[in-house]
Amino acid sequence: MFFAKITTLHNPKNSLQTYLREQVAKLDGLNVEEPQDFYAHLLTMVLRANARYNRCTPLKAYLLKAYVLGDFLTGIHGLVQINLYQQKGVFGETPGIGGQAAVESVQTSIFQ
Repeated sequence: MFFAKITTLHNPKNSLQTYLREQVAKLDGLNVEEPQDFYAHLLTMVLRANARYNRCTPLKAYLLKAYVLGDFLTGIHGLVQINLYQQKGVFGETPGIGGQAAVESVQTSIFQ
């Protein structure tokens, strides 16, 4: 599992970039199973937008490995960069007193 977070978002310069910025904003904060599937969705979105706004300079999507082992960078050149952070933690219930489960959940481990 990966967590998608928009880290860079530039101001749009034309109607194509404005449209894609609105679409990409919906992807912020998603849980992603596979980075390649997320990239395929982003690429399809970019190709359809390029066909719709054919008078604008076409944009390209990318998928790269990040500096941190296991993380990925994806985005649209000149418009947005999305970091895909690998989720390493497990969220579980806190042990209760006397056999009763606590109401709150705590983060049991985030780093390996």
